[in-house]
Amino acid sequence: MLAIALSGGAAWGIAHIGVLQVLEDEGISVDLVTGTSAGSLVGALWTGGITAHKMEELLDGINWATFGRLVFPKLGLFDSTLLEDFVSEHLGADRTFEDLAKPLAVVATDLYSGTQVVIDSGPVAPAVRASCAIPMVFTPLEYQGKLLVDGGLVNNLPVSAAVDRGADSVIAVNLKEDTISPEHVTNQWEVGIRALNIMHNRATLIEVRRSDVLISPRVSDISPSSFKDNECLLERGREAAREALPAVQKLLQKA
Repeated sequence: MLAIALSGGAAWGIAHIGVLQVLEDEGISVDLVTGTSAGSLVGALWTGGITAHKMEELLDGINWATFGRLVFPKLGLFDSTLLEDFVSEHLGADRTFEDLAKPLAVVATDLYSGTQVVIDSGPVAPAVRASCAIPMVFTPLEYQGKLLVDGGLVNNLPVSAAVDRGADSVIAVNLKEDTISPEHVTNQWEVGIRALNIMHNRATLIEVRRSDVLISPRVSDISPSSFKDNECLLERGREAAREALPAVQKLLQKA
């Protein structure tokens, strides 16, 4: 079974769409998708039947207000109900993991226990909302006795989640790098996102080593909190996927 693991990365997640576009164009199919944060959103749309090329059309006019409304001073600055609504709008309000065209698993973090929570059953939209809930930015989601936030706290590149679900081979798409341009740490969004990067870099290295093919779009010179560079992010994803195609094709020949 071939899986693809999509990392978190806020607005950098748009690069995932570019990667998936190349896989679609090359006729490369996967059997399982795992995703964290932005990767969970892209993964949900993709396994829900929305092609990567169609996803590009959904980017028109997208911004942070698409996903959250200001609610300060509660448990986060923004209530991410709108993100849940966005997923429901495009997949269907009652869409469950069991209804998806391909198996999907998304990673969140339980604030109470500090542990990873992998969701692969039940309603899709709230699971994606939980996986994307950047602490102190988006409000956490109460879910089955847990208080869930962004999965990047514990596993930003969910290769192990794919292996645990029977994947024989895993393509990992990693958006996070150890460094980021100084001009892109200028507001609370970027401080929070950068803090997440630092926290999970070591864990990500472990996940990278478990992957069979690593695709790393070059995005560190672009702000992870801005939706002004969408076309550039798409192209960076495409470029990285094209560079990795020989390795992917070799992997498929072994399967």
